[in-house]
Amino acid sequence: MSSGIGFVIRFEGDQAVIRKKDYSIVTIPKNRLPENLKEGDFVVELLQTHEYKVDYALTELRLRELRRMTDCFVD
Repeated sequence: MSSGIGFVIRFEGDQAVIRKKDYSIVTIPKNRLPENLKEGDFVVELLQTHEYKVDYALTELRLRELRRMTDCFVD
């Protein structure tokens, strides 16, 4: 089971800045996060192990929604 965290908005030094679903901001040391993590990725915390992983399905859904919203302004 996982606990929702949020998506990476930027990196500051050795910290990842993450916006949570409630719009609050948290920072997590990059060494606790997956190596392949990049800006815009959704991160979830595994409750049993307190490890973090990238949720690729949520990341892709967010990207599609952002593209859809952007396309409305381009036409």
